[in-house]
Amino acid sequence: MMPDAIWIAVEKALPAVYRGSPLDMVQAMTREMEPDLCPKDAIHAILGGLSRNRNIHIRLDVTPSMPDEIYARLFIFALLDQRIAKPLPSA
Repeated sequence: MMPDAIWIAVEKALPAVYRGSPLDMVQAMTREMEPDLCPKDAIHAILGGLSRNRNIHIRLDVTPSMPDEIYARLFIFALLDQRIAKPLPSA
């Protein structure tokens, strides 16, 4: 089941919290990086950064025609599976 919110530990800072649908979460991450990126390009950039900076390699098998919503869901599931992101406990 997809959580309503996730948090990601950030080195030397408070954790980053993302809420909403998986696409909402990816769009929030995108705004922090480069507002002009589309969600798919932002996901590619994040995955590249994880590979370079943390030696974490995640491969998402997607097709060019895959809707952003599905791609974002796969990405958030991968972050949760790899324990990069954690579900934010609900109140």
